[in-house]
Amino acid sequence: LVVRHAVGNDTGLRYLRAAALAWQPTTSTSSTLRVGAQDEVLPATPTSLVWLVPGPVPAPVVQWIESGGTALLANDSALDGFALTSTPWRDDDGTPLVESGPRGKGRVLRFTHPLRPDAMPALVEADFPQHLRALFDTPVASPARVLASDYEPVAGGATYPVAPRDLQPWLALLIALLVLVERWMATR
Repeated sequence: LVVRHAVGNDTGLRYLRAAALAWQPTTSTSSTLRVGAQDEVLPATPTSLVWLVPGPVPAPVVQWIESGGTALLANDSALDGFALTSTPWRDDDGTPLVESGPRGKGRVLRFTHPLRPDAMPALVEADFPQHLRALFDTPVASPARVLASDYEPVAGGATYPVAPRDLQPWLALLIALLVLVERWMATR
């Protein structure tokens, strides 16, 4: 996770650091969080970016997103042409916390509230790291169509055993035969 913030403004940064530490295995000592100022160069390969700089998003960051990156913007960051298509995270009351939309090959996410506990109580909840991690996981598209030939039954498999026949008529005949034999022997 790459975080860029305005110089002198680290609002919300400690919550992101805590979430990144929660993602770490207990045996790992290296951090997955790379924090820097807004003017630092972004990684060449598109990864996950948290942009905590208010105002318009600069052109290099927009190009980075369009080339396949996923960026989570602060609520006061502005991106021209941002079209809301989904709400991947809501609180318990149903209030949207993060809204998202596509941008080129990438994806843009934006907080709807400032990263302060009084404005966004989910920051201090125990499941905040899991929700934040789920935002950056690639959404899995469920299959819409499948070829019927891929799911046709295979011939030559095991057959089910034949169901046993009902013994009631034979049992009734056996009982009648036993009664006749018993009466024959008793009258003899």
